Amino acid sequence: MFPSERAEPYDDERVHGRYKTATIFTDEIVVLSQIRPGQNSAFTELQESVKRELLNQIDTIYVNETELEEYTEFTNSLWSSTNKISDFENSRQPDGFYYLLSAGFTRLSAIKSLEERGPENGGLHKYPMDVKVHPDNSIEAYLQRQIDENVKTNPPIERRAMAIAELYYWGVRHGRWSNQKEFSDSNGTMSKGIVSEALAFANLPKGVRAFVMLKQMGFAAAIKLGRVAPTFEDYIYFKAKIIKGEADDDQLKVIEESLRSRLHIEANHLAKKRLNSTASEKRLGSIRDVLLAEMAAARAGGPDDEAVLIEIEELDMYSPNDLLKQMEARDKAEMAGIMSGYGKTPGSWAKAMIELNSPYVDPELVELALRDFQESAQEAARALGRPAVQEAATLT
Repeated sequence: MFPSERAEPYDDERVHGRYKTATIFTDEIVVLSQIRPGQNSAFTELQESVKRELLNQIDTIYVNETELEEYTEFTNSLWSSTNKISDFENSRQPDGFYYLLSAGFTRLSAIKSLEERGPENGGLHKYPMDVKVHPDNSIEAYLQRQIDENVKTNPPIERRAMAIAELYYWGVRHGRWSNQKEFSDSNGTMSKGIVSEALAFANLPKGVRAFVMLKQMGFAAAIKLGRVAPTFEDYIYFKAKIIKGEADDDQLKVIEESLRSRLHIEANHLAKKRLNSTASEKRLGSIRDVLLAEMAAARAGGPDDEAVLIEIEELDMYSPNDLLKQMEARDKAEMAGIMSGYGKTPGSWAKAMIELNSPYVDPELVELALRDFQESAQEAARALGRPAVQEAATLT
């Protein structure tokens, strides 16, 4: 149904807290922006709160199909998602418009989860609910208001970074600004440093961002990793003996996957060691220096290290495609070792790491890690049980 007229005009909404509202079902709300992996750490607690008391209303805007389709395509390209306008067919209103979620993702997820559970299983009945409908007359205004909301609510820094990245790239797409300086000048609350970090985070692979979103790696450490990515990419080209700009389409796909794999592997190393920003920078800086030194030595006529010279001579026997396959095999072997390590470590953290990696690595590695984890957990339980059995025997 169209937003009701029960509130005062939009002009005063922010000052007086007056909003237009609509009464709709939860599945009529389209969720796209800043798609999140996993659930908020306080999700279960929030569900209980939803059942006990009335929460703040969900925030939406009312958009037409053309706007939603373009925004869907935009978020797909930015966040590596795969949504289609047809996915939201059941959310389409009679006039062809849609309610697009603006704020309240976790609240909405909690309500929908309780509705799916149903009252017979401790959940909720599925009833229409009142939602706020903001007057944003463009996607840019909608994104800008998300930035404003972040100033008031102070969300995790990675959430703010994703909102900034969306606004920046949407503005570039529509000719509002062409670089970070113009963007910062147009948005006085954001320094160039904040914008730079936001874009660095957004440019990380989806799997690496997931480490931050699920609190397994700090935002600052992720930024450090993003800063080293260009060196990793240069090194992949170097090892494959391919000049940038001369790779064919198939080679480009393999190079992109190789870079994604390398960043994902490094994210696991940083997360496993629980490295803070300083320690992460030290580790990554050391790796970067080694790679740069090897590439510089090759450009200068070759290294003095005999073992490296032998390796280079051996590499000359292989084509670029062969070398890319070799790198792919090495990365897979390294990732297999990482997943195996998680599998042999009993405890909730190791299982969480297996699950975090599962969408981004070979399914076979996930299956093996989960099998090893179950065996490790059973062995740990037996180890804990033996002393108790022995003690019980002594007492009897």
